[in-house]
Amino acid sequence: MIKKIYLLSDLKQVPNFLKKKFAGLSMEHRVCYSNDDAKIYTAAVSEKMKLETIIVIIDMLKDKDRLDKKYVRWVKTERCSLIQEKVNRYFSNHHDLCHETAEKITKEKKIKIIQDYDLLAKRLRDRFLNEYRRRMRKPQNWDRKKKELTRDRFYYRIERIYDMPYPWKQWDYRNSVVQTYFLTQNGQLTFVSGGGGSSGQRENHSRYGFLFARCQNKGIDIPTHIMVYNNHNKFKYLTSSKSLLLSSLDLGSNYHIDWKKREKILKNILLLRVNFGYFTKHKQIKIEIGKDGY
Repeated sequence: MIKKIYLLSDLKQVPNFLKKKFAGLSMEHRVCYSNDDAKIYTAAVSEKMKLETIIVIIDMLKDKDRLDKKYVRWVKTERCSLIQEKVNRYFSNHHDLCHETAEKITKEKKIKIIQDYDLLAKRLRDRFLNEYRRRMRKPQNWDRKKKELTRDRFYYRIERIYDMPYPWKQWDYRNSVVQTYFLTQNGQLTFVSGGGGSSGQRENHSRYGFLFARCQNKGIDIPTHIMVYNNHNKFKYLTSSKSLLLSSLDLGSNYHIDWKKREKILKNILLLRVNFGYFTKHKQIKIEIGKDGY
């Protein structure tokens, strides 16, 4: 099959039927993790449940807009003191020793586990401060040095503005492509999103991606809509398919499935791949749709 290629010039305004779909959605509609895949599969194949997906692709900001307040914001982020950072590093590098020491404090003081770690952290802070003080060439400057070591710090980072409706309202900036899976049964709509931003998101994408693909293979049409959040922070519509499309990015990650079984499930499923054009002259994304292995 010849792959279909789309460019940003193919983008259109979001159609009303999709706007209506977003209206009224909230976090309350998220899928509960206890949902049984077998029950979803049975309900979908028996047409008691309707399945649908939407793929959202994030376009890159232009270089000239990366500091523009219309598209990004500066976020003040708290950071622990230098001495607390050293304590945290010690805990990380000497986990077993710290745990043993904390248990000893628990027995001696007869206190809760949270309190003994607090006491251990205080002891470490005092110990490290004393080490700094002993090493000072000018002891008279200790008060200033101590203030420098113990004061809370902060830094500013640049965040892109994501002004999206549900279910993408709380966008994870680590994602470049997200696929959202919609399930409707008895008039009740729920959804779950999968992407590459975290292990949980990768598991969601793989779990529901293969589940929806199995349903599609049983002759159940699963409409898929593709949208792009463009380089001016606007939602745009690309195209729709009457049958299932799956984003190939991280599909199969954090989810155990035999390779032969994967090939069988995806044999007739169209996959979407995105070339973001980071290293091309025009830095324009290219969206390709075709079968696995192309």
